[in-house]
Amino acid sequence: MAIYKHPKSGVYFADVTVDKVRHRASLETRKWQDALRLHKEFEARVISGKQPGTAGRGSFADLPFPKAVAEYIQERVGRVAERTSQIDRERAKPLLEFLKDKSLGRISAKDIREYQRQRLSAGRAGRTINMEVNVLRGMLKRAKRWNQIADDVHNLPENHAVVGRALPVEDKVRLFETAASRDEWMAAYCAAVIAVNTTCRGVEIRSLRWRDLDLAKSVVQISRSKNEEGHRLIPLNDESLAALSLLRQRAELLGDGEPIISFSRRVKTTSLISRGIRRVGGPRRGGLRKPLD
Repeated sequence: MAIYKHPKSGVYFADVTVDKVRHRASLETRKWQDALRLHKEFEARVISGKQPGTAGRGSFADLPFPKAVAEYIQERVGRVAERTSQIDRERAKPLLEFLKDKSLGRISAKDIREYQRQRLSAGRAGRTINMEVNVLRGMLKRAKRWNQIADDVHNLPENHAVVGRALPVEDKVRLFETAASRDEWMAAYCAAVIAVNTTCRGVEIRSLRWRDLDLAKSVVQISRSKNEEGHRLIPLNDESLAALSLLRQRAELLGDGEPIISFSRRVKTTSLISRGIRRVGGPRRGGLRKPLD
């Protein structure tokens, strides 16, 4: 930690290094007593994490945002679950559209508030926006910039009062009858049957492989899920076994191997199921994962 005087201007500068991060700044005074006082204030901000480090050319804070995102996600590989990295990539997409090539060192609390406002105007939920900003928060912490703006950035309120409603039995029957009426809906129909009878999430159904099934014991092993707690062994009842049998026949006809659920184009299984629920007049927030008696 040092104070030095610029040889030409006579202005005093502070030079402080904490945790291998160097912080330099002009104290904007030529008076020694004022420089001592300002240096102490500068040092306190550095120790509290509210003073950004000096971002040299090529530092993480100086990278254009797209490069910073790629580096941030790559360096976390092996430290976080594969699914977490995939989710981070998805959450970063709207951030990339908004921030473009701005470096992390130039992102302000005002930028983040404007991002939240625009996403709300686009109809995104508070929870979705908070998760996106959380990715940016992690990047700013990595760049030693978050503490500088943290007090001026707040999460949006999340609606925890919404409770999903399971389909009544009559709607469930009508949904499956409608889904089974067209051959091109077979994959979504079978996915819905499996979801109802196994409580599988959409990502779990799409990730199923034939090797995950043990038909002798009538169980399926979930090896990819939303989180580690989702990895589990699920017993299969007659309805889910019948759906899997249909999918097996379909795979043999089409020559498909893996995965069990496959579509001719990339589409979310849960989206197809939700469309079917709306078609039969069911609730918009479906409860297909909640088994019905």
